[in-house]
Amino acid sequence: MKPASYDIKDLIEVDSELLLELKNTPIYCNTQMPTKTQSITIYDTGGPPPQQTLGGGEYIYTSIQIRVRTFTYIEGFNFLRAIQNYLHNTTREINGTLYTAIIVSCEPTLLTWRDNGMVDLFINLNIQRR
Repeated sequence: MKPASYDIKDLIEVDSELLLELKNTPIYCNTQMPTKTQSITIYDTGGPPPQQTLGGGEYIYTSIQIRVRTFTYIEGFNFLRAIQNYLHNTTREINGTLYTAIIVSCEPTLLTWRDNGMVDLFINLNIQRR
């Protein structure tokens, strides 16, 4: 099982319509590139312990944060809204892992304005997978 950040990145990258809406912005996992261009970064942020099931399996609860760096607040908000609309309240399978719940837990939120005028915004997602 891969880290949730990598699976979510793969989910986003397999949807060509979503990628067009995101203007083919590069997507990174767990490290934000020091670039002066737009980027999307997905961070693993942990969660509670796994839940054991009667069949011997387990549900893993985790959360991720998706940060977008763009030139304008509205563009960043729209990028995150597109990702939110694509992932929120869905069940998906990727890379051999079943995501039984993907829930966006906040609206696109301002993180910081950078010295070069770019803006960082984020959303948080709570995930259940097995």
